[in-house]
Amino acid sequence: MNEHAAGAKTPYPFFAVARRDMHDARLLQDAYGGRESETTAILQYAYQSYVLERSDPELSGLLKRIAIAEMKHHELLGEAIWLNGKSPLIASNTCFWSGSAVDYSEDPVNMLEKDIADEKQAIKNYERIAAMLHNPSCSALVLRIVEDEKVHVKLLTEALEKLTAR
Repeated sequence: MNEHAAGAKTPYPFFAVARRDMHDARLLQDAYGGRESETTAILQYAYQSYVLERSDPELSGLLKRIAIAEMKHHELLGEAIWLNGKSPLIASNTCFWSGSAVDYSEDPVNMLEKDIADEKQAIKNYERIAAMLHNPSCSALVLRIVEDEKVHVKLLTEALEKLTAR
């Protein structure tokens, strides 16, 4: 992995939707725009990178790279939702997204601990979603996103260990 990468080395799989499937679109929607979603992850990592930019530029840079990886997930999920016949709203299946979903901690240790917990929860959520999707190519896409989330756990854990060893 190069210094700019914050994800797995394997390419994202091609996915196709032969016919629209609202079941699959709804399953992907919460991961796209719900409280525990790519939307939240992007904005939380961006916030954290801004807060840490002066005090810890290295950690800030890592968080920016992870935010960019989450943006790619957001793009791919949005496309899959759209192809399955649903508008990719910044919302869960039950309510619109809110900025209250972001953790606004300013303490780097708390940030990283929360990020690690959130990434581990995302992995569980994505594995559950992948098992329920009808379209095998959408399932493959979600499982490829899981690979990135596992890299994020590794990178964040290393950063936390480095931070607490100071």
